[in-house]
Amino acid sequence: VLGVLGTCYEVVMLRTYYLLNDADIVWPTKYAPDRSFGARALELRRAYDALDHILPRTAHVQSSPEGRYFNFYFGLYSNKQTVVGDRACGAVFGGDPAPCPAAYAEVSAIFDGGLNVNWEKVRDTCRRLSIDALVVTDFDRAWGSQSWAWQTTPVISGDHVRVYLPGDPHL
Repeated sequence: VLGVLGTCYEVVMLRTYYLLNDADIVWPTKYAPDRSFGARALELRRAYDALDHILPRTAHVQSSPEGRYFNFYFGLYSNKQTVVGDRACGAVFGGDPAPCPAAYAEVSAIFDGGLNVNWEKVRDTCRRLSIDALVVTDFDRAWGSQSWAWQTTPVISGDHVRVYLPGDPHL
């Protein structure tokens, strides 16, 4: 009986938690720290769908590798590769992990939006790492008004998501 009840509870929570969170009925989590999960998820889905039509199949789309929030990027809507997905850069699935720490640091700096990171530095990093599009959300520190994200015009912009095309010549 306890097993069945526990399974039923998990199924209900998996299907309704984010709806209940946005309605302020349940507690926030790391993945939904505010009451805008639905709006943010819809904007992300639309942004990735638009990028799927704008970019060639071989393009690389990069979101923050920090994992501070639930981003639908990893295979659900993007249909594109990423350069840095986590601290190990996916090397557990194969490949050389040696260049990962440097790439992770550079990509994290883009999304951290420090004062020493300007649009030119972002573009240089993206060219060097073959990143064709950057997806920034309002949870990324780069969203702040003093960062590079406000020094240039995004190709896609919303209340929760901004997408930039650094202009890499290999597109």
